[in-house]
Amino acid sequence: MVTTSPYIQQNRAERERLRALAERLREDDLLRPLGDGWTIAVALAHLAFWDRRALAVLEEWESSGFAVWHSDWDATNAEQLASWQAVHPQEAVREALEAAEAVDRKIESLDPALIDAIVRSGQIRPIERWIHRREHLDQIERVLRGVPPIPRTRVSSGSPYEPRIGFSRVVRVGDRVLVAGTAPIWPDGHCDPDPGAQARRCLEIILDALREAGARAEHVVRTRVYLRSAEDADAVAAEHGAIFGDIRPVSTMIIVAGFLDPRWKVEIEAEAIIG
Repeated sequence: MVTTSPYIQQNRAERERLRALAERLREDDLLRPLGDGWTIAVALAHLAFWDRRALAVLEEWESSGFAVWHSDWDATNAEQLASWQAVHPQEAVREALEAAEAVDRKIESLDPALIDAIVRSGQIRPIERWIHRREHLDQIERVLRGVPPIPRTRVSSGSPYEPRIGFSRVVRVGDRVLVAGTAPIWPDGHCDPDPGAQARRCLEIILDALREAGARAEHVVRTRVYLRSAEDADAVAAEHGAIFGDIRPVSTMIIVAGFLDPRWKVEIEAEAIIG
């Protein structure tokens, strides 16, 4: 199945949106703050950096048939922030446009079979450039309309899967706190085979991450519990009830085919609203 066309169209649409935005940005617009030391110009330099990184990965795919799109996003962004801040605002605009054009040309030139191989590898970010552009263009346009930037906090639990896959244990945006699917990972790498113990460990990780984001169990409004077997439902439900019996968030329990680690019998997601 050829998957090239949707990526080309969506990338092009967001690139043209970037170009239209760049044409109307004034010097003082580029210096508008977005929070945490970022300005509109810094966000554009950031877009250019990641588009260039995507281009390099795609060139490696093309030359060797495989490449790794592996990055600790937060650490890389923190490392690069000072260099992005040092870029002249108008230069940041130019770099963002040139990098977007270059990576999109590369994507459009790739053999459809190679695109499919990249998609099958799960490393789709180098060709889905539109998602990253849209995130930051939406952010920039909100600020230009006078909408204050929404603070975003990310929390890591130290899981080895977080930098490998590219996700956070918790993301807090304003008063909303989202907790990723949390598996029963112990610090020493072992995994208790008891489903109740696994659920208890998942909930410990979730509650610790919520606290780090400024939330507590009573702020939880939704949970999703994923089970490998319906036979484990009672044991897992008992642990869930021990925490949330009086809080009563909405909840769903789902049977799935399996997890990344065959030892796992349960994963749990949570969502909280502070207020």
